[in-house]
Amino acid sequence: MVRDPVCGTDVNPETTNWVANHEGLDYYFCSETCQKAFVNIPSRFIVSDMTGHDDRGRRMAGGCGMGRGNGWMGYIHLAIMVLYLLFIIFR
Repeated sequence: MVRDPVCGTDVNPETTNWVANHEGLDYYFCSETCQKAFVNIPSRFIVSDMTGHDDRGRRMAGGCGMGRGNGWMGYIHLAIMVLYLLFIIFR
């Protein structure tokens, strides 16, 4: 099983009908919708930091934007984590 880089669903590469090749790597998808989203903007789903890997060693981002290293959602997650730590330390 491999992970769909768009939605994170586990996909069997031997039985899925939706595959896309990007920079020499095959990516497998659970649906045509996920495949089209990936083909339109692959950089949205392939990130350059080390936040998460599928079982083929490829990096992938979460659907909310956390782990992409940019965008406002990443900052919101960071702020929540800092507030949580402050709460634990100073309660």
